[in-house]
Amino acid sequence: MKTLLFCLAFSLYSLQFAITIPQLDFNANSVAPKELLQTLTLNCSVSSSNTSQSSHVHFMYILHETTGVLASIYKTQYNAVTQDKGLTSAHGTLSSQETEDSYLQLTWASPNVSQTGKYFCGAHGVNRSGAEETINATITINVEKITWEDLVHSFLNLHKDVNEVRQIHTSHKPDVIVLKEYIEDSMVTIHKKINEVKESQETTKQDITRIKEDLNITIASIHRQINEGEERQGIIQQDIMRSNAILNRTLTSIQTNLDEVITNMTQPETCNDVKSSEDRVVVTLKSGLKVMCDTKTDGGGWIIFQRRI
Repeated sequence: MKTLLFCLAFSLYSLQFAITIPQLDFNANSVAPKELLQTLTLNCSVSSSNTSQSSHVHFMYILHETTGVLASIYKTQYNAVTQDKGLTSAHGTLSSQETEDSYLQLTWASPNVSQTGKYFCGAHGVNRSGAEETINATITINVEKITWEDLVHSFLNLHKDVNEVRQIHTSHKPDVIVLKEYIEDSMVTIHKKINEVKESQETTKQDITRIKEDLNITIASIHRQINEGEERQGIIQQDIMRSNAILNRTLTSIQTNLDEVITNMTQPETCNDVKSSEDRVVVTLKSGLKVMCDTKTDGGGWIIFQRRI
């Protein structure tokens, strides 16, 4: 982080005296390399042949937009200093000759998605007139994730190389030995990468299985709650039906008792009390005698019923 701040501060300071000359070349062997299968090389160079005013480069660096400074080289250093342990190599040189180029180069043998992003290259120096120069350039890299198709394609290319090696085996026996070792190493690497992909897929498969199990448990719980609700509803329905039956029986009993009370309260005690549409009505007198009252004859009349003892 301190190196990054120094680079940015130095760049801002140098811009006051900058003579911007299009002599910085910042490129990559591929802006979209395949993860693990293809190498990634970034090369930043200052070419003296592209400018009318030659300059002496004193400092160069390459940094990543999120990681920070990856490598740098000073005039007093013979080798580039790197801060990225994932780099396969980092080398460069700052030429003291006006006719020679200065450069800084980084290489990843097996890049991964963390190498995706924008890279910045900066060079600082003094031109022939003694003025300080600051030159900057950027490049964007997108490391593509490996797929099964990529692995198959790589395997087919390797198989093709094996066949070519077999064809020239007799005339290039020493080279065949070297190529064989290379192929064997490549096969080990490919198998390793295939296993990594398989492990990743297995992890995904386990996650899907776990999600399915959780979903099945949730569905079973919902079904259980629905069944319990239906059972409770059935019990409530039975209780309602039982209560209705009891209520109906109670109402019937009350109605019967009420009818008896009404009947007893309205029972006539003399023929004059009879209110009926019948021709004759039997009435029990207060004395206990039963008489038949004539309700149709004017003035009426009654007949006493006696039992001989």
